[in-house]
Amino acid sequence: MVKLRIGKFCFCISLRHGCIGIACFDFIVRLLIIFLVPGDLMYQSERAVAICHCIGCVMLLLGALIESTVLLIFYLITLLVNDLILIICFIIVSAQTMAIRWNFLLLILCVIGTSIYFYLVAYSYYVEVNSPYGEEDEDV
Repeated sequence: MVKLRIGKFCFCISLRHGCIGIACFDFIVRLLIIFLVPGDLMYQSERAVAICHCIGCVMLLLGALIESTVLLIFYLITLLVNDLILIICFIIVSAQTMAIRWNFLLLILCVIGTSIYFYLVAYSYYVEVNSPYGEEDEDV
């Protein structure tokens, strides 16, 4: 089984402090999405998921502060759902206009790239909190 985890956030910050920083940064980005996304009916699902993900960011912050795995899981789930909805919205917009908006595609790729890294950091912290006394889980 492949164990994909990281030890530090940005190679120098602890995972706990990285999760706190991610929660704050991601919360601000999702607030911008909520307020700057056009009011079209098609974008309402992305806005609703961004609101849910803002709650997930608060859960990540609380999970990092009190070291709760349940709160970390909620963030991981909302991050995945948010990225899936973002990809679906891009596909729908591209299908409706019959053209790919390259600037929108570049933005989505950047968001998904950072989301993958944020997911790795939060998951690594989840494993760190979940393993007793900092021990690594062993293959049986």
